[in-house]
This record gives sequence, C-alpha cells and structure tokens, in this order.
Amino acid sequence: MIRAASNGPRDFHVFVNYSSTIDLEFIIASLQANIASKAQQLEKAHSDFVLERIAQSEGAAEAVLQEIKLRQEDTSAKVAALMKPIDNLSHLISILYKEKGIKVSANLALGNPLDTTSIEHLSSGEKQMLSLLAYCSICKDTVIFIDEPELSLSVDWQRLLVSWLPIRHLSTQSTPTKTSISTKTRAKTNMRVSPSSPEEISAMLQKSTLPTVVMEGKSDLEVFRKIERRSGLGNIDFLSCGGRNTLLKVYDSRHDFVGKKVAFFADRDTWYFEGIPDQYSEVVFTEGYSIENELYFDGKNRLDEYLIPNEFTTLAKLLHDVGRWFAFELELSRQGGTAIWEKSILNAEVMEMNSMEFTDSFLTGRGFSEPHQSIFQQVKDHHFSGLPGKFIFDCYFKIFRDLREKGDVRFSHDQMHEICFVESIKETQTNSRINQIVSKLLAILQ
Repeated sequence: MIRAASNGPRDFHVFVNYSSTIDLEFIIASLQANIASKAQQLEKAHSDFVLERIAQSEGAAEAVLQEIKLRQEDTSAKVAALMKPIDNLSHLISILYKEKGIKVSANLALGNPLDTTSIEHLSSGEKQMLSLLAYCSICKDTVIFIDEPELSLSVDWQRLLVSWLPIRHLSTQSTPTKTSISTKTRAKTNMRVSPSSPEEISAMLQKSTLPTVVMEGKSDLEVFRKIERRSGLGNIDFLSCGGRNTLLKVYDSRHDFVGKKVAFFADRDTWYFEGIPDQYSEVVFTEGYSIENELYFDGKNRLDEYLIPNEFTTLAKLLHDVGRWFAFELELSRQGGTAIWEKSILNAEVMEMNSMEFTDSFLTGRGFSEPHQSIFQQVKDHHFSGLPGKFIFDCYFKIFRDLREKGDVRFSHDQMHEICFVESIKETQTNSRINQIVSKLLAILQ
C-alpha cells in the first residue's frame, strides 16, 4: 500500500507502508517507461538533426558526416546516462539473486533475462530488498527515512543493504545528488550507510558509541560478516568506507575522534611488494595482497581436497601463467606504464571458455613480455600471496566450470570462500591469518 500526501508543488511526501507485487511492478515499469520516453525524444531529435543537415549539406558531405558522427556520440552518451538507474538496478539484482533475474513485465526483466522469476513468487524479504533498491533508483535530491530495515531480511542481506543503499550507486548524475538516507533499527548491529567523504566518516566516528572497525570495501565486509556471525562480535560495528584512499584519509584525521575505540583494517595491495609506509603502522593490514589471500592461505589444503588428480596439474599451470601476467602488469606499473588490475580470466577476451590459455589478442594488446624473475617469485611465494586473491579463486572457479561435466560437483566463489573461512576459524587454527587479524583488531579495541 502506498499513500502520498502533497501540500504543494515543492512539498511532496510519500509514505510507503508495504510494497505489493503490483506496487513493485508499477514502480519499476514506470521508471523504465520514463527513461524510454526520454531516450526516444533524444533519438528523434538526433534523427531530425540528421535529416536537416543532409538537406542543407550542399555537397559538403565529409564535414556533415563528421558533424553527424559527433552528434550521434553525444546522443548515445546521453541515452546511456538515462539507462544507468535500470542498468545498475539490474546488476544489483543479478548479485542479490545469485545470477538469476526478476521478470517485471512481458517486456522487462532485471538481472539474468535467461533465468527469471516473477515478483509475486519472491519472499517477503526479497520483495523488501527489491522495494528499497527500486525506490532508491528513482529518487533524486530526496531525504529517505527507513524504519527497521532489518525486518524480513536475513543477517547477510542486512549487511548488503548497508553497502547498496547509497544513492550514488544508482544515480544518473555524474556528481553526487542531494539525497540522504537515515535508518532506524532495533538490531544489535548498527545499520549505517557509509558516508561519501572522509570528513563525513570522521564526523560519524566522533558520535559513535560502539567499538568500530573501519575497512575498505565489499570484500572485507563480506568476510567480517562471517567472522561476526561465527565469533560473537555482535557489539562491534563494521564500517565500509569505499576504498583504501578514503580509509587512509580517515586514519590521518583520527585526532578528530580521540578516545573512541576505532581500529582500521586494509588490504596491502601493492604495498605487499613495496612495504607499508611508517605513518600507517597502526593500521592492521593483510599479510598477503588482499583479504581473499588470507582466506586462501588458511583454507588451501581443504579446498584442494575437492580437486581430482588431473586438475592439480592444470591448476598449477593456470596459477603460474596468471602470476606471470600479473607480475608483468606490476613491473609495467613500476616503470610508469598503465597497468590493468581488474581484468579477469573469466572474461572471454582474456581467456576463452574451456581454454586454460590467455588469448593471443589479449597478450599482444598488452604488449606482454616475461617479467623479471624476482618480481614473479614475490608474486608466487607463500601460496601466491602476492597475486590478488580474487585471481586465485577465479582459477579454481574456471577449473570447476570448464573442466567438469554437467552434474559434477562445482563451487561458486562464495562457496569456496566459505570452505576456506570455516577452515581458518577452527579452534586448532589459532595461528591462521584470519584469526591473527581478529586478534590484532580486538587488541586495539580493548
């Protein structure tokens, strides 16, 4: 049920008590229809422009074609900007529903369009999450109050809600909108949306009454959700600030919240090779490149138990080749070149499906050459602790996906993380990297 009250054109309020299937379909379909209408207007204006310029060309074909091309590029960019709320909403849904999609209408599906379910078949928690994301995607320059957002949501989804609610993830604007979100909750763990600037985070920490661990982003938050659930850390607040640069700026301003129990946790990233600067000695860093490396280091033996004999050789070569490529990118970066850190071997441009070799076009395009042996050795030492952990899990995932027959046991990234995590927190694993991180953070928060 949706009830709206308006006291004038500039004073409009909407109260949402419950979003039914019809409400959700209407909200999302209206958003899509509004975007489509604006996109059609842009396309029509472009068509009119083309016809007009052709009629006025008087033989200056090359100049007219160039002008039309520039106009088309501008129109395409504007249409893409219009589509951003729908595209981002669709992306979040594909993550939330594990690569499945939601059928909104006969002509609109969000997430994976090849494997959809209708809104009416969603659980109450799934509808609530979809409702929150849908409303956030249509709001601009708005204040949103959410009362007890944890109701009907699992603990994991409560945590996802924190990282997904900021409007900047869904906005069509190139600059931040003036939308803010406030939540009221009775849950033990604070549901706090990460602010967008170091200054806002510092101000939040000044007012905090809970011991707080400030961390970089989503990957760290996912691991600490597991730690909290298994280790009884319910009285500690975990705050994701969206990146290491922001985290370090907040750390540099820690004099603003002296007396507050705050610990900082970050991935080493390339500081694994270069060393941690002295001024950040009180930040708890991973031993390896990232938090995923810590999971892998602790759980590698357990994860390997799920491999069959012929897969070990393939995995070893795959890790070796990916490590060589990453060492090349690292060396290129040190020499002032532009390195690519985000390309995954699951991308067909990098490594085709059912192939364990880099494509020639990718390596040629990157200008690949053999990296210096000392750099490669650093990358592969200690179970490839210098190779970003996400690449390691990509290698295992590719083995499970590409080498096994339909019906064979396969594991997703989340399942592999869980296998390694369970191993890392066993009572017998007191010296595991994950347990060491927890111990260091707790010592700071005492």
